[in-house]
Amino acid sequence: MVSSHSANLKASTDLVTWLTTSDANQATAPTYPAYAQAAKAWLANPANKDYFANDVSGPFEQAANEVWTGWSNTRFSDSTAWSSVVLPALTAGKSLSETLPAWQREIADEARSQGYKVVDQ
Repeated sequence: MVSSHSANLKASTDLVTWLTTSDANQATAPTYPAYAQAAKAWLANPANKDYFANDVSGPFEQAANEVWTGWSNTRFSDSTAWSSVVLPALTAGKSLSETLPAWQREIADEARSQGYKVVDQ
């Protein structure tokens, strides 16, 4: 994701595209890439192959094709709190660091409303 407020929109977009689709970059990614072509490069990297006892190419490729597009880590969208709290604050000139406590409260409230037990420490 690139903010429309970027002073270098084209360069920012090019960077994000390269980070997410470059075989050279994704082959050394710490986790299995979502982009299918880059995932093949990741599986071909000996450092990733050697981590597992057996070849995981087949199971990883099969599982990647079975992920439901509506899948989420939670029963609610984490982007709602981000869009309603963080983005307006950043647009208004606040720093991310000073905005995070408000985002934490918002997402915690959202989680509680969905029945999650939220523990603040």
